[in-house]
Formats: sequence, C-alpha cells, structure tokens
Amino acid sequence: MKPPIVSVLYYHGWPAHLLSGLRRQGIDNKIVWINHLPDNDVRREYLDSNTTVIRNPRGYNTGGHGGGIDAGVQLLRKEGYSHFLHVEPDCTTSGREWYEDLLRASANGAELAGPCVQPHGLIHPCVSLWRLDAARHSFTVQPKVQMPDPKHFDHRGQVEWLAANKRMDALAIWLLTAFWDCGLLNAYEARRRGKAVQTTWEGIEHHWEGRSKPAP
Repeated sequence: MKPPIVSVLYYHGWPAHLLSGLRRQGIDNKIVWINHLPDNDVRREYLDSNTTVIRNPRGYNTGGHGGGIDAGVQLLRKEGYSHFLHVEPDCTTSGREWYEDLLRASANGAELAGPCVQPHGLIHPCVSLWRLDAARHSFTVQPKVQMPDPKHFDHRGQVEWLAANKRMDALAIWLLTAFWDCGLLNAYEARRRGKAVQTTWEGIEHHWEGRSKPAP
C-alpha cells in the first residue's frame, strides 16, 4: 500500500524540504498539496511527477486547515483510494521507520495511526495515517454536541495543558474545549472503537512552525 499524502501549504520553503526528504527516503507516494499560500505561487521546487495541487483559499470552510484536508480527502475518495497520510510541510525526515510503523499499524487493523498523542489522549492529525471510510466527519472544527466519554478523552488533561500555555487566554481555552479541533472528532471516534494506534516518531520531526513562518 502506498497511501497518498495530503499536505496543506501556508508558507514557502517548507514544501521543498518535505518533498526532497520524502523522496530521499524512497517514499515516492502521490502528494496532494493544498495551496493556502498567500501569494498562490506553488514553486517548481515543490513539484515532481507525482504531485497534485488543489487551490483551496485560506479560510475555506470553518477552520482553514481542516477545510484543506477535506478538499484532499474529497479528491482521493473520487480517485478510489482507501487510505491517506497527513503530513504537514514543516516535517523533516531522516529515515523510514515512522512510515513503516504507520503501514504496520494499518495492516493490523488500525483506522487511525500516528505518533503524536496529545494530553487529552487523542492522536494529533500530524503525522497520521487514516482509513478513509473510517473518517466519517469533516476535518474542520466541529462542535462538541455532547461531552466525550472520559474513558477515551481526558477533558481535565486538555484544560490543564491549554492553561499552561501562556499564549492562551480564557476565550481560546473555552473554544478549544467546547469544539473539536482539526480532525479530533474523527480521532475520538477511532479511539472509542479501539482502532487508534500510537506509532513511532523515529525518522521524522514535526517543527510546529509551518503555519506561522517560512522555512529558515
């Protein structure tokens, strides 16, 4: 299985790093770039023979990043794919261990696999491998219609984690606790079904800067 990669572009430089890193590791999967670049300029160094670009303006749908993932998912469903891999452009790779571990988890029945488990207990969308038919909700921000089961979502852990972030004011904390952030409703349901599996970070690093500034 070679799951296509969906990646949402916000700032320049990062896409070239991700593309070249993946190809150096022999990961030649199709890449679907979602173009949220402010100047709309997907440069030649971001492209090769197995890349596709979708123009999806920043801010599309509720939550621009989730709307971008939705656009990629919609295309891949039309093309008949069964899985997709979400990697943000500000990830750098030094090996294949992370990728092989994701594939193993999926082969063993995981609907969602990824290395980053946040304090609330759910797998963060970056980096993650999804079974498309199990991702039943939009990846955009979703309201918490009812409180999640505490066996599968640590609400107190989320609040304490957010409160410790000095950049978060009371309104931001309320919003992030009253709503499911990007992809987390799908992640919660996968965990509730016992189909979410944590995998290794070995061979990949997420710099958490791709939506705030260009690559250095």
